[in-house]
Amino acid sequence: MKKLCLFAIGLIISIAVHSQNYIPILIDSLFTWSWGVDHGDTIISESWEGLSYNSSDSLIQRRSPDSRVNYFYSIDTILLLAETLDTSDNWYFSSRTTNAFNNGKIISRLTERYKNNAWNNSALHSYFYESMQLDTLYLLQHWKNGMWVNFYKKEKIYGAKGNNIEEAEYYVGTNGDFEYNRGKLFEYDSANHQIQQIDINTSSNGEYYTRRMVWAYGGDDLLDTFSICDYSYPNDGTCTNVFMSTFDYLGQDTTVESRFRWDDNQWKYYGKELTFKGQEIYSNKPDSVIFYTYWAESQAHTPTMRRYLQYEELSDDSIYFKEQKYHYYEAANKWMLTRFIEEWYHIQKPLNVDDIAKYQEQLSIFPNPGHSGQKLKLKNNLAASGTIEVLIFDMNGRLVFSDILNSQSSFQAPEHEGIYTILIREKGQLIGYSKQLIIE
Repeated sequence: MKKLCLFAIGLIISIAVHSQNYIPILIDSLFTWSWGVDHGDTIISESWEGLSYNSSDSLIQRRSPDSRVNYFYSIDTILLLAETLDTSDNWYFSSRTTNAFNNGKIISRLTERYKNNAWNNSALHSYFYESMQLDTLYLLQHWKNGMWVNFYKKEKIYGAKGNNIEEAEYYVGTNGDFEYNRGKLFEYDSANHQIQQIDINTSSNGEYYTRRMVWAYGGDDLLDTFSICDYSYPNDGTCTNVFMSTFDYLGQDTTVESRFRWDDNQWKYYGKELTFKGQEIYSNKPDSVIFYTYWAESQAHTPTMRRYLQYEELSDDSIYFKEQKYHYYEAANKWMLTRFIEEWYHIQKPLNVDDIAKYQEQLSIFPNPGHSGQKLKLKNNLAASGTIEVLIFDMNGRLVFSDILNSQSSFQAPEHEGIYTILIREKGQLIGYSKQLIIE
C-alpha cells in the first residue's frame, strides 16, 4: 500500500513518502482556468505558460503572453534574463538573476534590475552548508547606498540522522542587528517520520508557541492520524484542539481521510475525503478525489467536491495531463466546474540511445538473459565507488526505469520481455552501457 502524500485543511501539508521511480517528463506548456464567486460577483481567471528546451533537455525559456524568462548555462552557473512586453508590443529587460552552484548545490542567487539602461544590484541570496551537504544557513541581503545590507536570515539545525530539528528566522532591526522573529521545532520517530511540528512566534514579552501539528503512524508504516492544536496567548502551556484527520486504507487503491473539528470540547465529524490512486507512471497524482460533507441532522453524506486527474499518451510521444475540479452549489442544485488545468509534457531522455555506440566501455550485467522483475547485478561493482544512476530504455528508445544505486550494485529488471538498453551514469556522465535480454 502507498500512504497518502498530500492532504488539505485550508493549507496543504506534505507527508514524506518513500522514493518511487516515475518515467521522467518535462512540461512544455500549460493552461489554468478557475471560476469562483466573491461578494456576489463571478470571477474567472486564466493563465498560460510555455516552455522550451535545448537538445540536452535543459530549460532555455519560460514564457507567458506578456513576459518571458531566458535561461543561459555555463559551468556551475545558470543565468535567467527576464523580459516584459509593454503596451507597444516591445520587449524590454526587467531583471537578471545569476544562480551559482558548487557540487550541484546552489550557493548564491544575485538579482539585478534594469534601470536607466544599466543593470543595478537588487538582492543577494546566499546559501551555506555543513559537511553533510545540509543547508544550515540562508542569508538575504539588499543593495543599499552602494553596499550589501543584511535583511533576513534563516538558520537550520539537523539531528544525527540528518533530519531538520529546528528552524529560526531573523529580520534586521532598527539597530542593524538580526532579531529573532519566528521559528519551528520538529520531532521524528525511529523510522524518520516527522511526528511533530511546533510553530514559534515573538512579541514584546518574548517567544511563545502558536501551533502544534502531530502525525501518528501505525505499525504498517502508514499515516494513521494528523491533528492540530493552537496555543493560547500569552502562552500558558495549553494547546486547544482545532482539527484532526484519521486515515483508513481500502486495499492498495483508496485512502479515506475522515475530518473532525473541535467543537464544544469534543471532536465533531464533518466529512470524509476519498482519494483513489492513479496509475503512478508519471507522478504520484491520484486518479480522482471526492469529498463528502456529513450532515449530522440526517446522518447522511453528500458529495460536495470532486477532482478528476488523468494522463494521456499522445501519438507524437508527448503526454497530456488534465485536471478538473467541481464543487456542488446547493443554491443552483448543480455541480460547477471551478478549476481546470491542462498540461503538455515530453518524456525526458537523459541520453540519446542511438549515440551510445561511440562509447567503448561496456558493462557486465548478470544474469543476461534475465527474467522479468528479477534482480540484475552490476558485475563491475561500480556502485561501491559512489552514487550510480541506472537508466533502462526499451527498443523504442523510451525510458522505462531509473534508479539510484548508493551502495548496492543490483536493481530490478523490467517487467516485460524484450531487448533493453541499460545505461549507467555517474554525476551526469555516461560511464558504460549494456544490451539486456529479458524473458518471461
